[in-house]
Amino acid sequence: MIPKRPSFFAPSATGRTGLLALALCSASLHAESFESAAPGTFTSLQSSIGTWSGSARIQEGHAKSGRRSLRLAGEGEQAVTLTLASPAAKGAALSFHAERWTKRDPFRFRIEAREEGTWEGIYSGDEEIRTGGFPSSVKVMLAARTRELRFLSTGPGDAGVLLDDIALH
Repeated sequence: MIPKRPSFFAPSATGRTGLLALALCSASLHAESFESAAPGTFTSLQSSIGTWSGSARIQEGHAKSGRRSLRLAGEGEQAVTLTLASPAAKGAALSFHAERWTKRDPFRFRIEAREEGTWEGIYSGDEEIRTGGFPSSVKVMLAARTRELRFLSTGPGDAGVLLDDIALH
């Protein structure tokens, strides 16, 4: 079973993220909001945080900030791999906002890190990622020298998950 990592960006009772989120975002080493990426499907995308590869798309008109986000959608399991621009430092964390595209089941969302050639689960968002307006703010601690992350989403047809404001701290 993949351990559920604590979220340090949980919305307050008013639905707004707190000052901790603002402080951590301002201390980002690398961040990506997908505003400079062309809308549509891609198999490879260079960004400030690293290189994305796999089957995903840049979604126009639906984002936490700006107008674009990353969307993993399609029947069954979809995956996109992020090769970081530089290996994670000791104590590094990955943060992002997420939205489940539909309430229809099945739904799974996982993040894996490649450690010594083997993919290991580091986050399970099956219960945490919710629908409607990017309500889920996630922070996942990374092992030192992590270089590759794989984001996996399972859902029906045109379902999936949207990710935005991905940052490495």
